[in-house]
Amino acid sequence: MKTLFATILMVASLSLRADPPSTHGMLLFGDKVNFASHLPMFHSPHDYQLLLRLEFRTQPREAPHTLENYVASKAAGQTLFTLVPERMDLTQVISGSKRSFRAEIFEGHFERGGRSLGAITVGVTEIVFAQKLNPRVERPSHESYLTFGAEGEFFAAHLIEARPSFDAILKIQEPTGLGLLKVARPGSGFVLPSNGDLLGDPAGAQSRVQEVIYLEEAELAH
Repeated sequence: MKTLFATILMVASLSLRADPPSTHGMLLFGDKVNFASHLPMFHSPHDYQLLLRLEFRTQPREAPHTLENYVASKAAGQTLFTLVPERMDLTQVISGSKRSFRAEIFEGHFERGGRSLGAITVGVTEIVFAQKLNPRVERPSHESYLTFGAEGEFFAAHLIEARPSFDAILKIQEPTGLGLLKVARPGSGFVLPSNGDLLGDPAGAQSRVQEVIYLEEAELAH
């Protein structure tokens, strides 16, 4: 499923300036295809919303059973995994000048008691979405979700369009059409997603939430 042309252009139109290397934790998800979502904040150098399609590449110097541990953890019912790359400048990944990096896979959240499953080398096969966060823009009257996926698996990522906001990755049914899925937002509060919610415009693209894979408010509350 291809991303909207407008979304692809957001990647190309980013005015990238090198950032100091840092640790950029990511959500790791997808059963048939590996995706990663950078866990963003509103301060530099973490102020990027970034969705990547990845492939795993093992190296002799890395833990020999990392992928086996990852598959076994999934089979045991674990649903939350995070990826901790080597310290790096995230703008190099966005620009395409850095196409692979070493990382560590964690069962659970790496900063909240997660368990390391070992090291791995990952290759970036596609930048699904990239946008530098702008905390000074006016909040829209709706929440927008970007749909993407491959090989029969479909996902939606909440677009972080103003401050405060929230980060959410959802597993969804196949959308009825390509496009952004929108949810009206009454007043100044959020409409946080839940399993079973219907996203989208009745006259346009729609999909239903099968599973809330990740939901985070605190890191984007200020």
